[in-house]
Amino acid sequence: MGTRKINERFTSDCMRVIATLFVFCLHARIFVPGADSFPRTLLVMTSFPAWAGVWIFFLLSGYSIGYGFFINRYNLYDASGKLSLRKVGDFYARRFLKIAPLYYLYCGFFEIVSGQRYLWENPIVLIRMLTFTYNGAPGINGLGHLWYISSAMQLYLIMPAVYLLIRNLPIKTTECLSLAAIFIGGYGCACQ
Repeated sequence: MGTRKINERFTSDCMRVIATLFVFCLHARIFVPGADSFPRTLLVMTSFPAWAGVWIFFLLSGYSIGYGFFINRYNLYDASGKLSLRKVGDFYARRFLKIAPLYYLYCGFFEIVSGQRYLWENPIVLIRMLTFTYNGAPGINGLGHLWYISSAMQLYLIMPAVYLLIRNLPIKTTECLSLAAIFIGGYGCACQ
C-alpha cells in the first residue's frame, strides 16, 4: 500500500473519529447530571453540534461511493463498454446485503427487547423502516437514530445515476456541482 493511500485512509479514519465524538459528546451530555456546570474546556468539548458530525459522515459516505465509481471499484459497464443493468443491479444488491441484514436485525431486536410493539402497531412506520424511507419521526425511543441509515441507503440509490451524469464532465465542473449540492442539501436540511 502506497504512502498516499495510507495518508488518505488515516485522514478518513480521523474524520470518522471526530464526527463520532461530535455526535457522542453532545448526546452524552443529556445523560450526565450537572453537565452544564462542567469546567469551561469540557463544556466546549461536549457542545460541538451533533449535526456537524452527521454531515461529516454523509460527506465521507458520498465521497467513498463516488470515488469507488471513479476508480472502477464499482463498475457499471460490461466488457464492450455498454452500461450493464446486471452490474447496476449487482451494485445495489451488494449495498443492500451490506446494510440491510443488521438494520433489520436491530429493528427486530428492538421490538423484542423493548416490548413496545411499536412497528407492529404502526404499519406505516413498519413499511417506512423496511423500505429505508424512515425519517426519524419522534415517538420511537430506540429507533429514532435509524434515519441516518435510511438517508445513506437513499444516497446509494441515487449514486449510480449521479456518477453517470457527471463522469464525462471536466473535473472543475464536477467539483463546482458537488459543492453546490452540499450547500443546497445543507440548506434543505436546515429549513426542515
